[in-house]
Amino acid sequence: VVISYVYIFIAQFMAVVFLGEFMSISLVIGSVLAFVGIVVAVSSSNFGRVDIQGTIYSLIAALSWSSASVMVKLVLNYLDTFTVTLYRLAVTAVILSPIAIFLEGIPGRRVIKQLIPIALITGILGFSLGVYLFVYSISTVGVSATAMATALTPVLSQITTKLLARERPTKENVVGASLISIGITISAIL
Repeated sequence: VVISYVYIFIAQFMAVVFLGEFMSISLVIGSVLAFVGIVVAVSSSNFGRVDIQGTIYSLIAALSWSSASVMVKLVLNYLDTFTVTLYRLAVTAVILSPIAIFLEGIPGRRVIKQLIPIALITGILGFSLGVYLFVYSISTVGVSATAMATALTPVLSQITTKLLARERPTKENVVGASLISIGITISAIL
């Protein structure tokens, strides 16, 4: 997770270089705080061992997310937010559906009955609404600020998972979320 979220800095660098976005000192400070928050939040898990292949995949993911964010901003010069979102979701479905069927096979009827409500909820929240708001954010505040705001994602995922499992969030989760929130606030206010 931590290596993947180097994406914040890569996206900001690319936005400055390719889009001419301005990087305020408050955005830089906020981004560093947010990244430190991610490190703190996930420090209790997966640290201590280095997986080279996982590290490479994480860096590729960071480059991919950064490039996609910059491309979204460029495409928004020609298309509206809703259309860009629709195209992104359609391409994702067309590409990932056959890959999923190839790798996982077609699920049985019993699994599909359990899968449909989960797919509907995550599809509406995570993909439809989430992707639309991400694209809208890029169109209004730019790639740099949007990338930094996504720092909350891994920490909120951990906290939500723990709450759903009726576990208490760890001290690291709370401190990490607080640092990320402070970073976002500094970036937005100053």
